[in-house]
Amino acid sequence: MIKNSRFMRLALIGGPIGLLLGLLAGLMRMDVFTHSVLNPLALSHGYLMINGFLLTVISFERAVALKTASAYLVPFSSTFALFLLLAGQTDASLAVFSFSAVLFTIVYVRLYFKTRELSVLLMGLGAMLLAIANISIASREVFSSSLFLLMGFPLFTILGERIELSRLSQVSRLQYVLVVAVTAAF
Repeated sequence: MIKNSRFMRLALIGGPIGLLLGLLAGLMRMDVFTHSVLNPLALSHGYLMINGFLLTVISFERAVALKTASAYLVPFSSTFALFLLLAGQTDASLAVFSFSAVLFTIVYVRLYFKTRELSVLLMGLGAMLLAIANISIASREVFSSSLFLLMGFPLFTILGERIELSRLSQVSRLQYVLVVAVTAAF
């Protein structure tokens, strides 16, 4: 278990930095302001919000819950990718975001085999879709469904978390089948 380590604090700062960069990129896309150094970020608004903010924050929350040092590698590497992006190392940043998403998928696979819960399976599916999207973007083999795959991460994460929260109420077999059918349709 990690407790108040520098590594943990460094992993934590990525969330606010990712949110700030994503918001700045969005404001630049809306022409609210321009900045010569940050202008290349304007086209990365959605990517920054999903990878820089959501991946970092959600993986940090999962790492805290799992209480394992290896789980902290995901928010740490995602934070590192943000610093690479700020340093103008776009290709390296894309590669590290891809690595982070693959690691996060592995975290969910390990967790699923421990719990065998639908909620974990759905969140793992979201992480896997993020990894596929990031790898395709990093390899410059961007296909038309990359944005669709990126959106799968927050969609399945939210769905999985809602199911996880519903543990207080019993999920019927029909509800379970409906969730699986909608997931398969995605």
